[in-house]
Amino acid sequence: MQIVEIPILNLKLKISKIAFNIFGIDIYWYALIIVVSIVSALFYCKKIKGKYGIKFETILNVCILVIPIGIICARLYYVIFNLKYFIENPMQILDIRDGGLAIYGGIIGGIVTIILYCKKHEINLFDLLDYLAPAVALAQSIGRWGNFVNIEAYGTQTSLPWKMCIIEMCTPYFFIWITLHIFNIFIAV
Repeated sequence: MQIVEIPILNLKLKISKIAFNIFGIDIYWYALIIVVSIVSALFYCKKIKGKYGIKFETILNVCILVIPIGIICARLYYVIFNLKYFIENPMQILDIRDGGLAIYGGIIGGIVTIILYCKKHEINLFDLLDYLAPAVALAQSIGRWGNFVNIEAYGTQTSLPWKMCIIEMCTPYFFIWITLHIFNIFIAV
């Protein structure tokens, strides 16, 4: 459990990474938020179905490929940039429960998959990208809240009034205060 304080709002939040437990398996907020972001993007795509002459069924077919490939590429990117650790601990490569997905790898994998899908099915790449761009932006803005809950990707230290403070409990008697910019809130809004 960590505490995030937003002084300008006089707000202190106790944040746990674990949302709930099912049959002894911890279900993390980050995973739930990512699922909500994907579902929200799909609802948006359903709402604009037919735009650019693209059927919603095409979007579903693309997603069946892009989502797992994006997750694999996000992990691969993370592993490559932490290669020394994973060479020493190869069994950890498949363990994404302790983190280790990099959005850059997911985006690269997703774009390559979309390019290949468009070539194979003779779909105009730019029409499909135009169709998907707002949905991806929506999913990303929701997904950033997963970073907030995980207390990661929060920005840099600041003394600005709209900062937030992260309090990590290292021992029952010791608190580390890290004053940070509320980067996640700006990205999501």
